[in-house]
Amino acid sequence: LQTLAIELGASHAVTWLGHLPVAEMERQFASAWVQVVPAQWEEPFGNVSTEAMMRGTAVIACAVGGQPEIVSDRLTGFLVPPKDVAAIAAPLLQLLSDRKLAEKMGQAGRERALTHFSEAKRTDRFIEIYEQMLVNYRHSAHSVEVLT
Repeated sequence: LQTLAIELGASHAVTWLGHLPVAEMERQFASAWVQVVPAQWEEPFGNVSTEAMMRGTAVIACAVGGQPEIVSDRLTGFLVPPKDVAAIAAPLLQLLSDRKLAEKMGQAGRERALTHFSEAKRTDRFIEIYEQMLVNYRHSAHSVEVLT
């Protein structure tokens, strides 16, 4: 990536932080008002996007995998086609040029993340799934006993 930045003439605009302790990484993320998630693969769930939203950061994500379920297009950020640099660049420039819009989207993203993707919500959903599986198991076990 460093070689590519040099080849593109962008090395003056890129800061390479290297490995950071978690606290320092969070401090760096806290200063961002937009985060790009240029995933190209069908990732079932995007932790990077939900973590950014929890911090109140607007997200530009490729519309693959679970991203469309996480990012609300034009509300919490932007969904763009994968592998389309221009489609990523346009909303990135828009948000970098309009911090008020980025903060509005970031706040909407934080509210969405807390409502749908918090650890408490995830735990509640796991418990619901487990309880439903238990009911289904007991029902199928009882059905087998009745049939035999």
